[in-house]
Amino acid sequence: MEFERQRFPVLLRGAWFGINKAFREKLKETNSLTPVQYTLLRNLYEGRGQILNQQALSELLSTNKNNLADLLNRMEGKKLIKRHDNTKDQRNKSVSITVTGEKEFLRAREHALTLQREILSRFQKKQQDLLMSYFARCNDRLEEIS
Repeated sequence: MEFERQRFPVLLRGAWFGINKAFREKLKETNSLTPVQYTLLRNLYEGRGQILNQQALSELLSTNKNNLADLLNRMEGKKLIKRHDNTKDQRNKSVSITVTGEKEFLRAREHALTLQREILSRFQKKQQDLLMSYFARCNDRLEEIS
């Protein structure tokens, strides 16, 4: 394998950290959310009607249960989410987005879409579609591997 191809993880990590930093800056205007809080709200918003328990959210956010519990405590304190008891297992609560959470998510979503447009503006439409396709294929392959 040539050296340039071995840089894939470095480039991907750099892109991710750059996006996260730029998004954090844009979210300062909302004065309420961090990127991970936005991601959690997005999963809840898009999954309305589904039961998302803490285990599922932990997997969706690629985080451990302790970090998730801390995140949920902070977000519940801000009235962005609500936890619901599971009658079969008290340790595994389901989580839903509140009306306040939806409003904050939709406000922050505008910043996310702006950032996405700014990043993708360097690519022609066909290149954008290819890039998204490549990332989807990478994600699919990573799921197969793990």
